[in-house]
Amino acid sequence: MHRGFPEVQTNVACFSADTGEMIWNQKVCLALRSIEEGVNYISHLLLTLGEDHLYLSTDMGAIASLDTVDGKLNWLVTYSSEDKTDRDEMSNHMKTGLVPCLYDRGILFAAPQDSSQLMAFDAESGLLLWQREWPEQIRNLLGVTPSTLVVSGNRLFGLDRATGRINWKTGYHDPEGFGYGRGILAGQYIYWPLREEILVVHTEQGYLKQKISLRKHYGESGGNLVIAGNQLLVAQPRRLTAFGTDSRIPVDDSKNVSALNVK
Repeated sequence: MHRGFPEVQTNVACFSADTGEMIWNQKVCLALRSIEEGVNYISHLLLTLGEDHLYLSTDMGAIASLDTVDGKLNWLVTYSSEDKTDRDEMSNHMKTGLVPCLYDRGILFAAPQDSSQLMAFDAESGLLLWQREWPEQIRNLLGVTPSTLVVSGNRLFGLDRATGRINWKTGYHDPEGFGYGRGILAGQYIYWPLREEILVVHTEQGYLKQKISLRKHYGESGGNLVIAGNQLLVAQPRRLTAFGTDSRIPVDDSKNVSALNVK
C-alpha cells in the first residue's frame, strides 16, 4: 500500500483470501521527500515470495524482507535514492518497467527504480553480496539460471549471478531497435521482444539463435511475452496475439508459426 501525502509512506498488508479480513499491516518505510498534493503518482510495487519470506523494493531508498506469517521485518537495507525521474515518468511503466526483486536459491537481486545500482543480497540476512552501476534504465529482471542473471532494458544482458560481471550483451543502439516489452526464459533460450521482431538468445552464452520477424511476416509488433502450452502470447498495447506451432516452444522456425489476433 502506498500513501503519497503528506509524507510518502509504503506499507505491506496481508488479507484472508476467503473473507477479506486484514491479518496484518506492516509499515515498511517513510520517505523524506513528499509528492505535491495535486500530483497523480501511481506506484506499481510488486512483492516477491521466496522461502516463506516476502521481499519488497520500495523505490524509496529501502529494500525490505518481511515474515509472511505476521509481517514483521526480518531486515531492511537502505541505499542512496537518486530520485532520477519525475513523477510522470515514474508512473509510466513503459519507460521505467515493473522491476520487483528477483529471488533465486538464497540470493535476492534488486534494481530499484530510484537508483542506478543493480544489487544482490543474501536473502536470509540482507548482507550485500555485490552491486554495480548500471549504464541504462533497467525495465526487467527477466530471470536467473544457476550461473546467469538476465537483465533487460533498451538492450539485453547476461551477468554472472555470483559476481555481477557482464558476460554478454545484445541489442541495438538505435532507438527503433530497443527492447519493447517483457521477454521470457524458455528452456535454454530467452525470447526478447523488440518493436518489430523477437530475438531468440542463448541464456548462458548470449549468441543470437534466431530472429522472428513480427512486422515483416505477420504485420504485428512486440509486447510482453508469455508462453502458455504450445502458444507464444504477445500482449501488445491494444491487443493480444497468440502464435501457435505444431511443436513445443521454443520455436525453431518462424515460418511455421501462425498468428491468431484477439482485440
